[in-house]
Amino acid sequence: MALRPAARLCCLLLVSGMPAAQAALFKYVDPVTRMASYTNYRPSQAGARELALRLDGAPRRVAARVRSLATAAVAASGPMLGPANFPRIDAARQRELDTGRRHIIGTELQSAEAELARLLAGGAAPDQIGRRRGDVAALRRELERLP
Repeated sequence: MALRPAARLCCLLLVSGMPAAQAALFKYVDPVTRMASYTNYRPSQAGARELALRLDGAPRRVAARVRSLATAAVAASGPMLGPANFPRIDAARQRELDTGRRHIIGTELQSAEAELARLLAGGAAPDQIGRRRGDVAALRRELERLP
């Protein structure tokens, strides 16, 4: 059964006048791992804040008090690791790590070159050959970057 034009117009006006569904959204950033989690219920952890969202997509300004509470929670959790206080390793350990990395990448490069030679000898598809050439070039660049 088809609706009359007047009934269609009434339905359209009713639907267009309905407000869009909205729900609160909360964000919590773990001070240790710095991992953010989002949820639609208020987390029990200190430092969780409500995200203010609008229908037009532009975020509203969050109150300064909420920001100050979040900043205080992060400051109370301990010192943040930055470039100045990031844990360092000694030079011998770094050389050992670089040697291992060079060996692994060199092995990958040898197998990629062997695979490229096999593809070229077997007359493989150009896209397979191109992909393998790209792999070989990337591995060579990676080896050049190592100290």
